[in-house]
Amino acid sequence: MAWLNAPVNIDAVGRVPRHLPVARIAIPGLYSGQRAVDTETHRSLDNARTAARQLECEAEHASDALLNLVFSGK
Repeated sequence: MAWLNAPVNIDAVGRVPRHLPVARIAIPGLYSGQRAVDTETHRSLDNARTAARQLECEAEHASDALLNLVFSGK
């Protein structure tokens, strides 16, 4: 996921960067058609993120199963 560094004041000493996901940044002044595209893009990114997490979990299970087969001698 892409991240945007946004400086934030946490005290009088200095600034510390805060990471904001690009998908959560609101863009003012968009027309309704542009907002619809933006909304669909957000939805697609969320779906892709969910699918990637599921694929990662399945790959981990497959890796564990392969290791079990190797160490069991079958």
